[in-house]
Amino acid sequence: MKAGDQLITHFDKTLIALDLSGEKPVLAWSKELPETPAELLAADGKLFAVSESGAVFCFSEAEREALVYGLPEDDRDTSLPPADSRTGRILAESKASEGYALVLGVEDGDVVHGLVTRTDFRVIAIDPDRAKLDELRRGFAEYDELNSKFQAIVGDPATIQIPPYIANLITSEKPGVVPDEQTFEMLRPYGGVACFEKSDGSFSTKRREGPLPDSADWTHETGDAARSYFSPDKLVKAPLAVLWYGDGVDHGFHKRKDYGHGVKPQAAGGRIFALQVASNTLHAVDSYTGRLLWKTKVDDSARYVSWADAIYVAQGRTVDVLDPKTGEVSATWDLKIELPEDQPVNATDIRVTAETVLIGLRFNESQRIDQGRWESELLVVFDRASGTQLWSRKADLRYSTSAVAIAKDTVFAIDSHSPIEIQAMSRRGEDTTKLKSTVLALDAKTGAEKWQFTLDNPPAEMSNIHFIGLRGSDDWLAAAVKKNLLLAGKNSRTVALDLDSGDQVWVKESKGQQPLIITGDTFINQVGHTYETATGKVLNAERLFTRGGCNYAVGCENLVFLRDNCAAYVEIETREQHNLRNLRSGCSASLIAAGGLLNAPCFSVGCICNYPIQTSFSMFHLPEAGEWNKAVPEIAAE
Repeated sequence: MKAGDQLITHFDKTLIALDLSGEKPVLAWSKELPETPAELLAADGKLFAVSESGAVFCFSEAEREALVYGLPEDDRDTSLPPADSRTGRILAESKASEGYALVLGVEDGDVVHGLVTRTDFRVIAIDPDRAKLDELRRGFAEYDELNSKFQAIVGDPATIQIPPYIANLITSEKPGVVPDEQTFEMLRPYGGVACFEKSDGSFSTKRREGPLPDSADWTHETGDAARSYFSPDKLVKAPLAVLWYGDGVDHGFHKRKDYGHGVKPQAAGGRIFALQVASNTLHAVDSYTGRLLWKTKVDDSARYVSWADAIYVAQGRTVDVLDPKTGEVSATWDLKIELPEDQPVNATDIRVTAETVLIGLRFNESQRIDQGRWESELLVVFDRASGTQLWSRKADLRYSTSAVAIAKDTVFAIDSHSPIEIQAMSRRGEDTTKLKSTVLALDAKTGAEKWQFTLDNPPAEMSNIHFIGLRGSDDWLAAAVKKNLLLAGKNSRTVALDLDSGDQVWVKESKGQQPLIITGDTFINQVGHTYETATGKVLNAERLFTRGGCNYAVGCENLVFLRDNCAAYVEIETREQHNLRNLRSGCSASLIAAGGLLNAPCFSVGCICNYPIQTSFSMFHLPEAGEWNKAVPEIAAE
């Protein structure tokens, strides 16, 4: 912020002012605060800093003893409501304990008051009586914590439009309310419950169990263990509308750009899991509301996979199994590797199936891609149910992170020269035109070799080691399970091998491959061409999309998500592109289809690309949203 001749900013908790009146900026002053500022304001000759918790700090030029204004002493009873109270009975009947609670109709305010003051719910009360709601507001306004937990909406609960999937609990203070389909639509998947008091004083409950029908999870940064970069979610389709957006201390997520270093976001069981590289913290966010569920500290080399029933975090010499509801460690598995204790060990890769957990390890401490961040020297496999280590296999050369997949109870990996080694060989004048790559098929439970195939690669092209360039020039593979094929390649060549035998089915020369979006009968490469999986033939020479910026496209049943400068999605069937203007996705894919939503945690903070909107959000299919763009002539004309 610029105020007069001073430029005022902050670094973490330290306020900094630079004097701009001279030829060069000089430090005018600095001040350490007890909290990190979220906003800075200058007015009336004073500087105001507002922290993320809501504390306000005021500074002036004149020296004086600071005045401190505290909040009123909180002497509220915060224990759970009495079991025989109406709120207590609702909690007992519904078995709900946190999240968003909708109260559709208010009488004396006792249920609203009980939920706000004595539970962890965030409460939204809806009633046509403005005076009644204002009275509740004023009662909560004295306490900042309560004020932020309560929202009142004046309207008819029977007709008002509320976003779908928001509520962990829906109830009413008015007996005899009969929930309809609109009420059920507001319930959050995975256990949201409607609990209403009947006229006779008993309660009726209706629960939304499990996931949304035809939705799917995105368990790996590659979509799944097969590296398909594809979600079978059928609910995510055009047109899409924003379900929620924003980032703060208790909602959303934001991280600085990682240029390929950090793990990309995942979503499973109605939760988004995202890794904040700067603070080494793993965050869980409610997919349907943006509510921060938990965060936990991890190592700077942590790799993770997200299943609905467990989160697997590989770091150092261990694998931690986390409870997806709480982030607490439920089990720790030790990696049995025959190396001295002082030998650095870091996780490079992780793949998880219903029966096995595979970890890729490297033996250095560097987090740089040009020093092996994407390369594994050893593969270790655990039994997912028991945590028992089943087997390990050392690479003759190395395993690329883009060349390890699991499908049909088989681990597929390519053992090959690394780009770093190829560069060094080129500098020494050695021949790099005939370097081979060995595709291995290993039994997932025993490590026994099923088959191997030697790829006859085109000459290596390694002019620089950059995360964007490596996607196309390094070894890669992916399993097209529906067609029983393993697709593998390097540079401009792609080979299809039979998953069971390793026999070559076809080989094609084409550019722009890695990573492939494997939809089943077809696959789409990164220049937007669609191919027939069984034959490798181009089905449509016209590009489905054109990318712009450091990213790659991923897909689902109906859409492809990409960065065309701004974030965008393309309808596979109609080929129509929809741009999400003024915002971008991360330096690597951060737009994922899961749980019936397009999930987009903010992965773009700190990039030199100048986009005015940096925020997390989720989107859902809303047919009428297709009419909104038509109301803006400039957009409708595109």
